[in-house]
Amino acid sequence: MQDVDEWMEVTGVPGIPIAIDDSKGTYYLPFGPLRRGDSAPILLRAPGPSRTDIEVAPSLEDFLRFQPVEAGVEDSEEQKEQKGKRR
Repeated sequence: MQDVDEWMEVTGVPGIPIAIDDSKGTYYLPFGPLRRGDSAPILLRAPGPSRTDIEVAPSLEDFLRFQPVEAGVEDSEEQKEQKGKRR
C-alpha cells in the first residue's frame, strides 16, 4: 500500500489525493485552504496535458454525501418526438 507522499508524487496533484478514477482523474484536497485551517473544496484534476482542476464539492462533508446513480438510457428519437408532442 502506498502512503500519501507516494500518491502525491504519482498523481502530481498539489494536495492530498483522496480518490483516483482512471477515466476522470484524481480527486484531491488542495493544500492552500488546509494550511490556513479552512474547509477545503474537493477538486478533480483531469488527466492529460491540460491538468485542469474542477471543483466537484465545496467540502469533504458535501463530497461524502454524494450518492452514486445509475446512468440512464438515452431516449430514442421516437421517444423524444412523443415527449415534444405532449408539451
